[in-house]
Order: sequence, then C-alpha cells, then structure tokens
Amino acid sequence: MKMNTAQWHKLNNYWYQKIYINDMGELIYTYHYKSKINKAEKTLSIKTNDTTKLCNYILIEKDFRDIKILIKEYQTLLESTELEYLAGITPKPGIIAKGLLTAIVVHYLRCFKPSNKRGYLKDSHLTKKSKETHDFLRKMRNEYLAHADTSEFEKCELVFLIPPGKKLKQNKEVMAFTVFEIHQAFAYKNVVHELIAIIDEQQVYVQDKINKLKDSVNEIILKIDHLKLYAFLERYPNKDSLNQNDLSLL
Repeated sequence: MKMNTAQWHKLNNYWYQKIYINDMGELIYTYHYKSKINKAEKTLSIKTNDTTKLCNYILIEKDFRDIKILIKEYQTLLESTELEYLAGITPKPGIIAKGLLTAIVVHYLRCFKPSNKRGYLKDSHLTKKSKETHDFLRKMRNEYLAHADTSEFEKCELVFLIPPGKKLKQNKEVMAFTVFEIHQAFAYKNVVHELIAIIDEQQVYVQDKINKLKDSVNEIILKIDHLKLYAFLERYPNKDSLNQNDLSLL
C-alpha cells in the first residue's frame, strides 16, 4: 500500500472500513456506515479481560501467517540457488537467506516469549518432537541470529597454510600464508520443514481459542442497548474505550 492511497473493505451490509498510510507512515483506520461518505460518529476500544486475550491471540495468529510467507520465500531461495550458495561461497544469496531465517526464527519465538503487555503461548503443550525443534530454534536465536555468542552456528578461524615439506627439501622457495575462514549456517531445509508442522499444530490451537473468545465477546456486545450507549456517550463525550464496568451499564 502506498502512502495516502486508501483501501476500502466492505465488512458487512452496513459497514465499510477504510485503511490508508499517512505521511508519517502510520496505518490509519476509519469506518463508514452504509456508504463511504457517512463516517462513524465515534469508535471505542473495548477493553476487558476477554478482549485483551482475544487480541493477543489475533496477533499470534497473524505472526504465524507472516512466518509461513517468510518460509515460502526462504524455501524458494534454497531451491533456486546453485550448490555454491549452499556451501556459503556466493555471498549475496547467503546474506538474504540468513536474513529470512532470522526473521522466521525471531517471529516464531516471540509468540512464546513471556510478556506482561502481549499474550504468549506456552511451549509445555508441544509434542516431544516439536519441543526438540523448538529448543533448537531457541538456541539458534540466542547464540547466533539475535545475539553474538560462541556457538556451533558461526565461527571464524585464522588458518596457517604450510607448504608441502618436500618443496623445502628440494631447496625451493616456500611461502607460508594465513587466511581467515568464516563458517556460518543458514541452509536449514529440514528444520524449517519441521517448523511448518509446529505452526500448523499451533494455528489449530490458537484458532480454537479465538473462536471461543469471539463467542464470549459477541454475547456481551449483542446485549448492549443502543439507546443507553448513546446516552452514555453524551454523558462521557471524551470516552475512547469501554471497560467491563462500562459494559455492565449498557
């Protein structure tokens, strides 16, 4: 989406959603009733325990969808590049692959990172096989992709090259030499394939949570008396969100 270029979405028979990016690069949403000229009188965030949990799961589900797109690009790169890339000889494809791998692993693991501000998944319900892959990816993130550490994933060695001894015995000029070898890994076809299976499992789990929470939230919203809502907004014109106590009054 280009800046200041709007996208319109029809949400149902009554509401339209307009999305555009302003000059500051911010994503702006506006809502319109029955036609694109009737802007919503007001929008309110609903902030209850259930809506907070629901929004957290929505973000996790979005991350999983994003990861699958990154994985597809990563797999395409691995399949379309010659063998010299797999050996790390050709720099550019290797750099791009490492960037994609970093994005995949960091995006995946942030879904499991404990946070007070955003919900997260617990790895305790992963299968044994999935947990092994999960732990390997965590190690890769901590030692290689997100932090600098001594690890199996990346190392640099100064190698001293010694000419064949027979040259010296033949009284021929010999020249020793030193060279740096950089070893780094970024072609993990099998691991990424296993990650897809984990995400498929977790998407089923997350979607089930989303569906149940949506039902719970919708049950509360459908009980709102619209006349009471308008009266409430007249009484509190600066209100920009509704909490559990507010909803109990409506």
